[in-house]
Amino acid sequence: MWVDAVHAWEREFRETVAEVIADGGLTEDLSVKAPLLEKLSDILEHDEVTKDDAIIGSMLALWIVVVGNVGQVSVMSYKYTCFRLMTALLRRPEFKLQGLAFDFNTQDVRKEGDPEAWRRIHLVRKLVCDTFVYSSALLLHDNQSDETHRFCALVAAHAYFVFPMLQPQFVDVCAWRYCHHQAISVSSVHMHLTDAVRALSLQPTHTEFMDNTPDLFHWGWLAKPTDMAILPDESTWRLLLDANDGHLFCAFVQAFHDLIDQTIRASASHVSVVQWGMVPGYMQLAHVFGVVLYDALTTMTAMRQPDELHYSKRLHAIEKVLPSTTLFVMSPGLCAKVLTTATTLAKCGHVVQLWLAAAIAAAKDAGANKANGVTMSPLLLEATTAWIEVAANSHDRVTSFDATTERFQNLLLYPSCITLQAMVAHVASFVSAIPDADENGVVAVLVWMCTHIQRLRVEDRAVLVAAVMDRAPFYALFLHWSPAVRICFGHFLVYRVFRHDRRALRLASDTDVLGLCHDGLRPFLAGAPPSTPVSVADKPAQLVMSDSPSLLLDLSVASKLDTFLYVLQHPPSTTDAASRMFPEALDIFVEGALVDYAVAVQEYYDRCIVVETSGNDPIKATEVIEGPALASVLVQQRKRHV
Repeated sequence: MWVDAVHAWEREFRETVAEVIADGGLTEDLSVKAPLLEKLSDILEHDEVTKDDAIIGSMLALWIVVVGNVGQVSVMSYKYTCFRLMTALLRRPEFKLQGLAFDFNTQDVRKEGDPEAWRRIHLVRKLVCDTFVYSSALLLHDNQSDETHRFCALVAAHAYFVFPMLQPQFVDVCAWRYCHHQAISVSSVHMHLTDAVRALSLQPTHTEFMDNTPDLFHWGWLAKPTDMAILPDESTWRLLLDANDGHLFCAFVQAFHDLIDQTIRASASHVSVVQWGMVPGYMQLAHVFGVVLYDALTTMTAMRQPDELHYSKRLHAIEKVLPSTTLFVMSPGLCAKVLTTATTLAKCGHVVQLWLAAAIAAAKDAGANKANGVTMSPLLLEATTAWIEVAANSHDRVTSFDATTERFQNLLLYPSCITLQAMVAHVASFVSAIPDADENGVVAVLVWMCTHIQRLRVEDRAVLVAAVMDRAPFYALFLHWSPAVRICFGHFLVYRVFRHDRRALRLASDTDVLGLCHDGLRPFLAGAPPSTPVSVADKPAQLVMSDSPSLLLDLSVASKLDTFLYVLQHPPSTTDAASRMFPEALDIFVEGALVDYAVAVQEYYDRCIVVETSGNDPIKATEVIEGPALASVLVQQRKRHV
């Protein structure tokens, strides 16, 4: 049955190609041929690889007809159909060196003495060249559509690897664009980006990776002396990287990355040998994109500052200043496009270091323009979270559903390529300035910490915990005037600050607040009464038997938390301001803050009971219960205060 289905699509494809070529090909009325081209595109995009030489020959014949006649097509919808068809042909595995079993030692693509394989691969090179020449001509017109931009970007990305003699020109243009930004923009971003690129470039070379992905490294063996005479000059790279409004640049970066990603996936290379920094031109392009990302983040941060009253006024003021200091004029649409592209590229975890360097530099520059030097844009933190999660998910490779993922937190460390020391240090420095920060910035920082702290290395966790569990920031957060901040910080203390089951840590403060919840806070709790109080003493006497490197840190935090909460419940009688643990003005928030925290602690113990009952198995000391989604908790809080 499966064989019949394979032969069915091959037969249908061959017959449809014959219909397209018949009666003058694409030189006649395209209203008749366009549906056939759409049908062929569907087949090429969705059907399996074929080894039938006749079908491969039909593909090449179709490519010749389309690339030879697309220039005469005037109806844009038909032209886009031709673009789609050529894109599908460029992506077909039948025309890749990997599919042709190219041996770079013998420089041969012939299988079992097949004399046609050599001729076929050179015909593919000629068709890629013709397609690239046509797409380069389209770039000379600056009023092209997004569809045309995506097509030109994809063709250029393929041509870059098929004709490696184009690569030196590309690298030169990348270096020129980066140096241009250095000359017009004064920022620390260049130093940090250059350091990150240098570190990635010094990684060891894996020849196994090169051999597994010949389409990235070995097309040069097939080069001819006449290639440069028929290929476009470096002006194509200038049009892609410079002479456009930025959207074409993002489209090219996206296409370049996608081609590499697809090639690596097709090679099934083990992750240990995959080094994106080895790919010719990738780090140079990422270097340039890093400064464009910095421009976008700086612009969006400035547009969202609350100092101005009206968005249009802010945008007008920015447009008057920033075009001279950015590679592209940063419109809101381009900024959003740049952020989307950066998130997609984060699948390659190594570039996350570059993106984080750009984000930190943008945050520091925004803070330098503030009167108190304190700023933490929620947009920046949301962007970094998106990059980190995309990079981590691409390495986790979790394909099967596990019910425990809903009950317990993911405590797996982030991949080693995602180093967050600089980002952690920047977030920690913001915590010390909590009293001078706005509510949105504080909430964004707490959400970021709740999202990432459990997957950080012990050293990085210790930095964040030390910043938060100091006396001044702890009380500033716990007794903050904003209910949203108090809820976020309570969530952090209950569900995120420990890497062990908090019941095994036997916090004395838990017993106190749970008793307070049932005895003194009942008048403040709306709805049903809380569950039966669960005392720490009710837990079977067990020490935390764990070889986790986080154990000492958790015990230290537990001791500090007990002390801070004891002071809140037993305030000193002294009136001396110097001896107080927190400003007297915060006394009015003590009762409400303890209510919020007590309810969160009670919920934690209730969740533990539910999990142990449903699983009929006690929770291990090194397992951490997953709490409610913080975003939904914040939404509910806002609804209550509307």
